[in-house]
Amino acid sequence: MPCRSACGSRSRPLFRSSSLYLLVSLTTWWHAPHSLDNLRAHPWLWIVPALNFLAVLNVPRAMYLGRPGYAFFSSSMVILALASLFSVAVFPYLMARRSRWSMASPGVGSQ
Repeated sequence: MPCRSACGSRSRPLFRSSSLYLLVSLTTWWHAPHSLDNLRAHPWLWIVPALNFLAVLNVPRAMYLGRPGYAFFSSSMVILALASLFSVAVFPYLMARRSRWSMASPGVGSQ
């Protein structure tokens, strides 16, 4: 029979998800420190990782409380926050200014 103490299985999903999120975040920042450049330039953007962390923590909490709709909403917010973090990290480098490939080359889409 598993232990059901106050600090037992009740907090394990929350601890696992937060630990994994922090581990992946720290590993990413260790291997790609330039991903923080935009966050350093615009400190107000730090709200995105903070809200992302809270949403990650809220998914197992909502499932434990028996509120799957709230957990779905939180997981949707995690996806939105991760997409926002990606956009913030690669903002000026997402598209090159000049490219030898152009969508407006003659013969493409014209007759």
